[in-house]
Amino acid sequence: DSDVYYYLAEIHKVKGEFQQAISMADQALEIHRGSRTDKAKIYYVKGEALMSMGDNSGAKSAFQNAAYGSYKQSAEHYIETLGTD
Repeated sequence: DSDVYYYLAEIHKVKGEFQQAISMADQALEIHRGSRTDKAKIYYVKGEALMSMGDNSGAKSAFQNAAYGSYKQSAEHYIETLGTD
């Protein structure tokens, strides 16, 4: 279930293991069958991990996909902050 991978992504992100967080988020997205809001949270954690690794272009793309529901305002803030690469 994609929630397991999402939570693993969160754990890896908090531990500073950003590449593992991205990998877990990608796996969550691959098997995700839930709501658009659930998908937004996965993209959001992926964006945070990418941004922490200095991949602003990848982070911006992830945040664009995360800009929905309760993640919309925060994701849009990151998109503006990251600007253009």
